[in-house]
Amino acid sequence: MRSVLRLLPPKPYTDILVERYLEVTNYSYYCLYPPTFSQEYAAWWSDRAKSKPLTPEFTCLLIRVCACSAQYLSVEIQQKLESDLGESAQSLSESYHHAAKQLSNTIPPGKGGLAQIQQLFLTAAWFKAESLFVESWHALSSAIHEAQELDQWFATLPPAYRETDPDTQWDEKHIYVPLQRNQMQAIGYMTMLVPFKAYLTKTFDSRSSEADKALRSTAVDIAVHLMDISHRLFDHVYPLNAKFHLVTFLIFDTAAFLSSAMIHDKDHSLPQRENIVQKISLACSLMQKLAQITKTGAICYLVLVRLAKSLSTSSKKTASFTEITGGISSLGVNGAGPSPELELDTFSSLGSTSTESSSSSLGSLGPNEIFLPASLDLSVPGMETPPVISVGDFSNLDVGQFDQIWDWQNLDLTLFPA
Repeated sequence: MRSVLRLLPPKPYTDILVERYLEVTNYSYYCLYPPTFSQEYAAWWSDRAKSKPLTPEFTCLLIRVCACSAQYLSVEIQQKLESDLGESAQSLSESYHHAAKQLSNTIPPGKGGLAQIQQLFLTAAWFKAESLFVESWHALSSAIHEAQELDQWFATLPPAYRETDPDTQWDEKHIYVPLQRNQMQAIGYMTMLVPFKAYLTKTFDSRSSEADKALRSTAVDIAVHLMDISHRLFDHVYPLNAKFHLVTFLIFDTAAFLSSAMIHDKDHSLPQRENIVQKISLACSLMQKLAQITKTGAICYLVLVRLAKSLSTSSKKTASFTEITGGISSLGVNGAGPSPELELDTFSSLGSTSTESSSSSLGSLGPNEIFLPASLDLSVPGMETPPVISVGDFSNLDVGQFDQIWDWQNLDLTLFPA
């Protein structure tokens, strides 16, 4: 604690960093509720002036705020702080980050309350701003696990960010609120899914235990819900902010694990099979739109289509899917085309280029197959069209900025033929 207190700058400079965070940086994720934090911040300085004991939880949160704020300073503020404090803004930010890490390690799991959850979340935000994505995901996981330990993640969200019956009075005036609402919900469910992913990659047959099947059912519930939230998040960022990496990752990752669950369902006991098929088709449609904008989106789209094509081929042999029928829906995603929920265009073969031939082959397909675009328009300005690959090639796939986060080996797709 003493080393952290020595590291913090005098109050006028800390005030500058805190004010900058609350007025600018906080709106990226709205991790802090400004009135509450400002009140606690004033009380903290009052206690310090009176030499009263300071809580490590809020002290840690405060220095995290300073670390994140120093990453997003205006030129004027940066020059003032660097001149008066004798260090670069980058050096200050890193020093605050490391000090907060040391203090955070002294707080037992599940004992730090909401302040601990917030400072762990800010750790993830700090790493993300430094382009340390792997470290950011790990820090984010720690934040969610801490929240789950306290049963506070969703319960402590302000009414405007609740998933059920949210307070929407600010949605039109403050357009970032609905975006943040869906982003926070997506992050929460994404981390909830992590400990259950193993049950979406595990082979299930007549010998599988009922306990494992129950855990798989929970994983499916979370993944299906996460895809719905990801769809809403997509609606907020497409097309202007379509390069937002979280959207691509969520859609791709969730759909791939759902595909794996279908592949490993040997005894056809997987719950919500029809719903899963629809969510995979939804993911293919959303990723097709992202493929026209980003290289990562184009590659991920091709992979999802290949996975879905494999499922479609498999269904001819098993004929175990629940029937899904329909045609081209007029429901669009932000007016961007056919509904991804029922992407039943002339689908059946990646190699098909003729609507007539696709339509004729459609009649020979088994019930409730995943339907795929007859042609793949992956033309992205300044980028070569990715080559067609097989399932066996997935482990060698370059998935852009996700290659350090996403491991194809987790899906155990080698058992499925190319």
